[in-house]
Amino acid sequence: MDDSGIRHPFVGRFHSQGFGVESVVFQHGLGGSLEQPLDLLGPEFPATVVSMDFRGHGPVRSEHLLESASFEALAEDLVALLDTLKLKRAWIGGISMGSGVALNLALRCPARVKGLILCRPAWLDKPLPDNLRLFPIIADLLKIEGADGGARILQARADFLAIAKSAPECALSLLKQFTREHAVRHSTILRRLPSDCPLSDLQRCQEIAVPALVIGNRLDPVHPWEFAERLKSAIPAASLVEVPSKSIGLREHKQATQDSIARFLQQHSLL
Repeated sequence: MDDSGIRHPFVGRFHSQGFGVESVVFQHGLGGSLEQPLDLLGPEFPATVVSMDFRGHGPVRSEHLLESASFEALAEDLVALLDTLKLKRAWIGGISMGSGVALNLALRCPARVKGLILCRPAWLDKPLPDNLRLFPIIADLLKIEGADGGARILQARADFLAIAKSAPECALSLLKQFTREHAVRHSTILRRLPSDCPLSDLQRCQEIAVPALVIGNRLDPVHPWEFAERLKSAIPAASLVEVPSKSIGLREHKQATQDSIARFLQQHSLL
């Protein structure tokens, strides 16, 4: 199934790959695009994987939506995508910001969610956690210094150098914020989303009645292992899987993530 030519009411671009009976709607992280989750799961993943560009992401010009960007607004965009695809319920998940949107959707529209796949969560119930404090700084650097100048300044900062030493792939991901399409134009999103949070109180996760898979690792300062542990403890039917950090090996990280999600779906008789 390929719906990349259909226009989503808010975002304008989505794509699906695979031919599985079950649909997994899997979303990208902050500053990413729909290619990120599709690449992570790969074309051979045994389910139909759907992803879209959130507002302020990807090649579609959606500046008029940036000022209203929030986890609730992105969850509403996701509901609109489900409606467009005529999916009453689906497995909902994502990477980093995408996992936060999935969590928000599960609490606000539980009837639309069969289960959750929360990969490398970076938010819980507090705005601007320490692990995300570089993102508003990157937004300011983009607006004031531009892409090239901002990247040079970031690379000289002590906090960035500490990340580069302990988790080089994480540092590279931060630098990609300067080279993504429409980086300066869409920099507002790098300030708005870190200053928001998916839920008001972590205890609300007790309301989630569907199975959930939480994926994390211990070598990613932007996506703390502690956040993955806390979500696992807060969601009644959650399981937690540790995968290799991207800084250890991109191939190993990708394969372990694919395998853990496939096993999770198999456990629930979906594949």
